[in-house]
Amino acid sequence: IHPDDRQRVLADLQQVVEHDVQVHEYRFRHKDGSWRWMLDEWRLLRDDDGQPSEIIGDWVDVTERRTAADSLREHEQLYRNIIDSSPNFIFSFDLEGRLLSANRTLCQAAGMSEEVMLGRTHVENGFAPELEEDWRDRRGQIAKTGKESRSVATIELPDGPHTFETVLSPLFDDSGRVAAISATSVDITERLRAKAALLRLSSAVEQASDIILMTDPNGTITYVNPAFSRCY
Repeated sequence: IHPDDRQRVLADLQQVVEHDVQVHEYRFRHKDGSWRWMLDEWRLLRDDDGQPSEIIGDWVDVTERRTAADSLREHEQLYRNIIDSSPNFIFSFDLEGRLLSANRTLCQAAGMSEEVMLGRTHVENGFAPELEEDWRDRRGQIAKTGKESRSVATIELPDGPHTFETVLSPLFDDSGRVAAISATSVDITERLRAKAALLRLSSAVEQASDIILMTDPNGTITYVNPAFSRCY
């Protein structure tokens, strides 16, 4: 028995006397020197007077199952770490709009823990009612068509209004029906501000009384503003 499991396994001996059955898993050294996970079931047999007479047991090698389970947990943790490290909001909700999962970025922006947010609707989590009205229609559309939906909305966060572009995607159950919806929201606030600033700059150049022109590295003129055209 593996040294880390030995004390626990020996302590279980008393429990089999009390309960007549004991099932546990522990590592046992194989003849090739490797450690194998064993499922060990003990059963206490009693004599005619009800006194313990002997313990019988059976072993099942569950190493592959344990390895697969450990690998699954590692992959789930890796996936969760990737989701939590994303700068985007990544979450899911059922067809009634109740939150099923939320990554760390969304929780931090909302100022709440995932445990608090789960099971609540967007309105209950503090988002604008009109957002819920729009998403209610989109949930119905996705449930009916099984196709993703895109939307752009501005919502109030603790640090002010932010505009998000959101992709809502269906999650299907084993029968192929839409059971829930996943969402990825990208904050496009800065992108919109930059676009607006570029438009203002473009407008200023177009309306400027001074001559403004642009050339490529070879000296070829690629742009002239209206003031240039008026003069030349």
